[in-house]
Amino acid sequence: MEHSYGIVAIRQVGLADNFLVARTSHGIWTFPRGHAQPGESAVQVARREIREECGIREIQILDEARFSEQYTFNRDNQVVIKENIYYLGLTNQLEIKPGDDAAACRWVTAGEAQDLLTFQTTRDILKQAINHRRLHDGNLWA
Repeated sequence: MEHSYGIVAIRQVGLADNFLVARTSHGIWTFPRGHAQPGESAVQVARREIREECGIREIQILDEARFSEQYTFNRDNQVVIKENIYYLGLTNQLEIKPGDDAAACRWVTAGEAQDLLTFQTTRDILKQAINHRRLHDGNLWA
């Protein structure tokens, strides 16, 4: 099984949450994520990828919140099983800049994210992140 690691990044705007989404060079809207380099932990990968893809340097990762999606695809006539594991992260950083594998990055509302995210499995990750926020009364900034 192939793995990628990323972050569902949240920036609080007033009483609402904004979510960071990225568009890949293939036109897929998703959350920033990527593969591990030798010796990297999952959290290190997630931090590096959000920095490289969208320029986020300051983010607090909530260790207890992990969400995953699995799917299959074909590569070179081989079926690949892929799992993307996402951490929930909080940031106050407004400025973003696409780089590496991201053609674009955007801060969006939950509704806009639902409309933009390409795959249902990724929209399900968004719902899980929103539910996690609700269960914690949105009080993750303390």
